Amino acid sequence: MKEEKDVKRFKFDRHFWTLVGSICLSFIIGAAAMYFFAIRQINTAVGSLQATSADLSKIESVYTTLNNSYYKDISKTKLVNGAINGMVDATGDKFTAYLGKADATNLDSSISSKFVGIGAEVKINKKNIQIVSAIKGTPAKKAGLKTDDIIQKIDGKSVYGESLEKAVSKIRGKKGTTVKLTIQRGSSTFNVSIKRDDIPVKTVYSNLSKENKKIGYIQISTFAEKTSDEVKSAVKSLRKEGATSFVLDVRDNPGGLMDQALAISSMFLKDGKKIMQVQPKTGSPEIYKAGKEYDSGFKVTEKTVVIINKDSASASEILAAALNQSANDKLIGATSYGKGTVQTVNNFTDKTELKVTIAKWLTPDSSWIHGKGIKPTVAADYPAYAYSSLIDTDKTYKKEDVSTQVKNIQIYLQALGYYTDKNNGYFGTSTVTAVKSFQESNKLDQSGEVNKETALKLESLVQQKISKNDPAYDAAIKAVIN
Repeated sequence: MKEEKDVKRFKFDRHFWTLVGSICLSFIIGAAAMYFFAIRQINTAVGSLQATSADLSKIESVYTTLNNSYYKDISKTKLVNGAINGMVDATGDKFTAYLGKADATNLDSSISSKFVGIGAEVKINKKNIQIVSAIKGTPAKKAGLKTDDIIQKIDGKSVYGESLEKAVSKIRGKKGTTVKLTIQRGSSTFNVSIKRDDIPVKTVYSNLSKENKKIGYIQISTFAEKTSDEVKSAVKSLRKEGATSFVLDVRDNPGGLMDQALAISSMFLKDGKKIMQVQPKTGSPEIYKAGKEYDSGFKVTEKTVVIINKDSASASEILAAALNQSANDKLIGATSYGKGTVQTVNNFTDKTELKVTIAKWLTPDSSWIHGKGIKPTVAADYPAYAYSSLIDTDKTYKKEDVSTQVKNIQIYLQALGYYTDKNNGYFGTSTVTAVKSFQESNKLDQSGEVNKETALKLESLVQQKISKNDPAYDAAIKAVIN
C-alpha cells in the first residue's frame, strides 16, 4: 500500500480480465503473449475448485457452527476474513495477501491518480506496519524514512496488530496537516513529524549529468501506468540537449507494472532479444522478447548503464537483468532485493481483492533471482552512515546517557569530522567535546547536549553530505564514459 497502499512492487499489469463466477480475475501480466498462459491458469484453477468442493464443505460447516452456536455474537465478516487470511497465511508466501476494501482501492488508485499522504509504501510484517519504500520527492523521503522501518505508533497510539487499512487511514489526512510517527529502525526508536501533501504520480526524473553534458541521467522511482511514456519523453528531451549515452537509476525502486518493465526494457534491446521468462506451476516457461509490441518501434541504441541497490525490486530487477544479460550493459551499485515471482489479483464483487503468486519469473539466462537478487557488475554504495537511524528529536541527549540514539549521534558527528572515538552509544567526555565543537561551528548554543535544534542540524548536514557524495552514481558516470 502506498502508505496508503499494499505493496505495488509485487504486482504486474492487469490487461487480461475474465469473469469466474462472482470473481473478476485479473492477471498481473502485461502482454498479449501471456493470453494463453492466462487461459491455462484459469482452467487449472476451475478444475481444482471442483476437485476440492468436499474440503470446502468443512469450512462452510465450521462457519455455520460458529455463526449459530458460539456463545457470543460474532461478526460474519470477521469469520469470513479470518478463514481467508488463514488460508493465505498457510501459503507461507508474503506476496500472497487478502486486501480489504480500502487496501484494494488504494492499491489500484495509486497506479494512476494523485492522493494526499506522506508518500511511503507500507505493508504488514508479523503484525507490524513496515515501510517498503519512501518515494522520491515526497514528505516521507524528505523526512528520512527508509525501507524496513517499523511504524510503532501513529500520533502517539500503537498500531501493532492493527490492520493495514486502519493504519493507512490514520497516516492519510488533509493536505498540510501533520502526522507524528514513532519509528523503529533496527534497535533504535525515534519520532518524526511529517506534513501531509499531494503525492505526485510522476515516476521519472531526468537531467544531463553535471560531470558530463553528453550523459543523460534518468531516475525511475516506480513502474506505473505511464512510466514507459515518461522514459521515452525523457530520452527524447535529453537527446535534444546533447546526450549521447544514458544512466538509468532504479535504486529504491520497489517495482510495479510488468508491462512497463517490458516496454522500457524493449526500448534498450535489439528486437528478438530476451527480456524475461515466466515459469508457471506446470509447463514450459513463456519467453518475452523485445519488439514493436512493447516499444512501438522506439529504440535507445546509445550506451547505457543501470544503477541498482538492495531496494531495487521486482520490475526494477526485470529491467536490470534484461539490459545486463541481453545487451551487456553494466550494472552499478549493490545487490538488488531479489523478488522473482508473479502475482494475479482476484477482484471480488465487494471490492476486496486476493493477490496470489502464480508463477516465477526468470532472467534471460533462466536464472531465478528470488531471495538472492542481482549482483552488480561494479560494486559501489553509500557509506554506512547513510543507513543510520534518524535521531529522536523529542528527547535531549547529555553526558552519561547510554543508548542507540547516542550511537547514531556519534556516527553523524564522525561522518562530519567532529568525532574520532568509538561509536559505542556512551555519551562520554569525547562526545561532549565533539558536540560542543559542532555547535560552535554551526552557531548553536554550546551546551554539549544534543537537543532538537542540534539534532536537526546534524541530520541536515549529513543528508547534504550524502547527496553530494554518491559513489554508485560516480561509478556509473565512469562506466558509461569508458
